[in-house]
Amino acid sequence: MEDKNSKNPTVTEESFADILFKYLYILIKYKWPAIITFLVSVPLVFIFLKYKEPAFTPMYKTTAKLRVLAEGTATTYSTSKDALETERAETMRNVKDVANLMKSTVVLEKAIAKAYNSRDKDWILSYAKQLGDNKSTSFVVDEELNYIYAIIVGSDFKQIVVLLNSIIDATREELLNSKKLAAEEAIESLENQLKKSQQELEQAKLQLTKFIVENKVLSEAIEVKDGKSQLVQDVDKLALNLVNLRSNIADREEFVKEIEKYRKTKGDVETLKLWLQKDKESVDGSLIESLFKQEALLSELLVVNKEEHPDVIKAEEKLGQIKAQMSHTLDASIESMKRENEILKLKEEKTTGLIKKGLSEAMIEYSHLHRNVKIKEKLLEKVIDSLQGLNLSAKLIDSGTFTVVEPPGIPKEPFNRYQKTKTTAQYLLFAFIFGISAGIGMAIAIDYFAMTIKDIHEVEEALDFPIIGEIPLYEEEHKKSISPLPLKTDPHSIISEAFRGLRTNIKFRSMDKTIRTLLVTSLIPEEGKSFVCANLACTFAQTDKKVLVIDCDLRKSTLYRYYGVENKTGMAQLLKGDKDAHPVDSGVPNLDVLIAGKHPHNPSELLGSDKFDELLEAFKQKYDLVIIDSPPLFAVTDSTILIKKVDAVILTIRAHITPKKAIRRAMRIGSDIKQKILGIAFNGLETKRGRYSSYYYYKYDYYGDKKKT
Repeated sequence: MEDKNSKNPTVTEESFADILFKYLYILIKYKWPAIITFLVSVPLVFIFLKYKEPAFTPMYKTTAKLRVLAEGTATTYSTSKDALETERAETMRNVKDVANLMKSTVVLEKAIAKAYNSRDKDWILSYAKQLGDNKSTSFVVDEELNYIYAIIVGSDFKQIVVLLNSIIDATREELLNSKKLAAEEAIESLENQLKKSQQELEQAKLQLTKFIVENKVLSEAIEVKDGKSQLVQDVDKLALNLVNLRSNIADREEFVKEIEKYRKTKGDVETLKLWLQKDKESVDGSLIESLFKQEALLSELLVVNKEEHPDVIKAEEKLGQIKAQMSHTLDASIESMKRENEILKLKEEKTTGLIKKGLSEAMIEYSHLHRNVKIKEKLLEKVIDSLQGLNLSAKLIDSGTFTVVEPPGIPKEPFNRYQKTKTTAQYLLFAFIFGISAGIGMAIAIDYFAMTIKDIHEVEEALDFPIIGEIPLYEEEHKKSISPLPLKTDPHSIISEAFRGLRTNIKFRSMDKTIRTLLVTSLIPEEGKSFVCANLACTFAQTDKKVLVIDCDLRKSTLYRYYGVENKTGMAQLLKGDKDAHPVDSGVPNLDVLIAGKHPHNPSELLGSDKFDELLEAFKQKYDLVIIDSPPLFAVTDSTILIKKVDAVILTIRAHITPKKAIRRAMRIGSDIKQKILGIAFNGLETKRGRYSSYYYYKYDYYGDKKKT
């Protein structure tokens, strides 16, 4: 619509001063609700802040200090740099393993069940997850001194000590169980290997004996030994070399198989550690230390940070790179050993060829079987030694891998003692600020949710029609003891001056055309259109113009009350042809009034008839100005009929009476009606509030009127 499009630029161009004034005006208008809200909220907020204690639970903290050693390194006499580095890496690995084990679900569930003597599995599991997520526990690792600081926080200062001791005991028990299980598996494996080695040795001896008996190699070997030549001596050396080569090849092949199998079950880290124990020269052992350091760093970061923290993510990426490098190193070392084995096999073939030149086939086979027996004997001795050492270690396994340096102590006081951080003045200041904000918010909320128009601002923002009259609230109009025509009874009052201002604006708005007929209407009933019409007619009559005011509200006429005449015969009877109906003297010079008369049953038809047009033309010939009081615009269709017959229209809107929805509906009236509307007479303005008070009281003082209106 055109009126909306023409209105938008005005709204968007509203200055900051206008917006500020608008909200100041709202605050002044609703000052009492704002003041009451302020006075109520300030003491309530102050009492709430000062005297309501926050929910506070005293929390206690206990700490245990543990020292972790590498397995088998409780005492060491090695001064080798490599040995010290290996021991250091092994110790750090154990420190991390123990720390991770202490916060594992298995250990925590055992410790909780023992500390609280509970069998509720669901509660134990839930509490174990809470402790494992570092909500009330932490295990800080000291890399330099190989210490673990186990910390537990809780509200029961005695129970947390019991719980931490239970965690330490459960950790020690789990470590011992895992070691015993590993030792039992290793012993079982070695026993199986021992049986297999014994069987292989017996078979090798049996083959050697059988070969000696069948080929009489022993006597031949003695004869050769008595008178052997230089060539035979060289062959003996080659034979010894061949045995060593075959033993070396067998050891390497066995080692490769063991490494590959161990790698599949234990992973790269444990495989690299096993390789370093057997051969420190063929692999890079520094990766182990780098891995342990990076894992220790990641554990420290996880104690104070979440998994999404950038430092944690960066440390995990670094740890992944080290593991990838370790995997690559193992792959390369295994391939290198396989290639060395191939080279040794070539040497074996070459040595075998040289031996064949100086020794008979029987002697070569004898030498091979004899050496095979010796190898089996040595392997058996190694298995026996390993089994004896493992049995001895299993007996000493109860020594553990960590010691409690400082046991957990009972805390004497909570570490989170509550302290008030605010003073009384600060509480009062906050309550004062909150009260002001609440008061302002209350005023704005009341204004926003109000159902009726309160002031001129709302009309100006909603409609395109100009405000041409601002009529102050005239409470006496409903009192029978006082005349409702202040222009007649009190011409120097504020409201009289307001009507004269309305008259002046009408003349100014109609400078480009002559207005002989003027209609006064409203949007809904009770907006004071008849009051405005009656007094506006008086103002035009005071300019020495011959004025006629007609009451065309044939359904609910009230104009006769303003002039003190009886409502017997009037416009309704005149339209029906009653010659006795005619305008009467209003008591105001130059002003006649034609009342509505008795209410007809067909007012719309009468007002739309040709008879009404003839009467209106006749009145225009006799009077200088004809002012018509019509029914409300949205109540009946009478006003729409009358608007088409007059020169101009004045629309009356009253504060606190006119609904906002009526204003929104007025924005949709037809263009033919809009063209006739000169402007809006805003009725019921409270002169003691807002920007208009100073203007009217200035007029009030100017005329010297001391009577309150």
